[in-house]
Amino acid sequence: MEFLKSALSGDPQFSRLSGLLQGGKKGVAAVGLSRVHTAVVAFALTGKTKRKCVVLAPDEPSANEVYEDLLSLGAKVVYFPSRDLCLNDTAGISREYEIKRINTLSRLLDGAFDVLVLPVSAAVSRTVPKGVLKENILTVKSGDLVDITTFCKNLNNLGYKRSETVDGIGMYSVRGGIIDVFSSLENAPVRLELWGDEVDTLSFFDLTTQRRTEDAEMLKIGPVCEVFCDDDILKESLMDLRDSKKRISPALRENLNRDIDALKGGVSFNLDRYAPLIYGEITTVLDYLENCIFVLSESATAEERLNSFHIIENEDIKKALETGFV
Repeated sequence: MEFLKSALSGDPQFSRLSGLLQGGKKGVAAVGLSRVHTAVVAFALTGKTKRKCVVLAPDEPSANEVYEDLLSLGAKVVYFPSRDLCLNDTAGISREYEIKRINTLSRLLDGAFDVLVLPVSAAVSRTVPKGVLKENILTVKSGDLVDITTFCKNLNNLGYKRSETVDGIGMYSVRGGIIDVFSSLENAPVRLELWGDEVDTLSFFDLTTQRRTEDAEMLKIGPVCEVFCDDDILKESLMDLRDSKKRISPALRENLNRDIDALKGGVSFNLDRYAPLIYGEITTVLDYLENCIFVLSESATAEERLNSFHIIENEDIKKALETGFV
């Protein structure tokens, strides 16, 4: 779709818009654009200014439509969805959206995108700090030395679950010198075959037949949740909090004791409520971006949706405080 970029380059209004941005103008209003025109302009701006573009949409449906439009234009586009914080105990938590977000954050780290599309609620929701994610993306290649015990502990700390067979993202299995892993950063599961402690072969395999399909050059492993920590370190932190001189409610003390016992027993649980304790900072996806052009679509609706998001999130935090979960 390079012809669209060429066509827009000759448009006086687009030339003025791109010229203002290239000249250092921080805010420029371009009114009257439909959703598809917003996608076209964002795509064209990446080529004209040689900068990456971020499109902020009012909600998930709008963001998905812009994302699909940009895909059809041939843009190297990534999508960052919203997700709800889980501050209370909930059975059967789905990691689907966290995995999608981690995958996108990894691509932002690599710079492997031209346009990022996201709803405004996703832009302000907390996530794993940039440095923490970068340090916890593991890579394995043929010839690497792997200690199975350490490798499994690292997978557990990143939120992976051990099972007899791997049948979904975020799972791994160990059978002698064979380790199967379905990473959050891979499109298919990967099998590591060890010769002693050395990785002899890496290959993708089929989930249905469990048979190898093709060789893999490298296995890239990212976390499957946005709040993760070494269980032993977290256990010590929770014990320090429980035993500190700070005044904490009986309900919070009870929940801390329960979570400490769970960690001692090797039982995992959602760590969202401990994010400030684990990371010590509040980070959003915006902290992953540098020198980008921001395009705000449907600004009035976006402001309304953002206000609603903050109201709901504040209510969730209030309920969690009342029940002693934070």
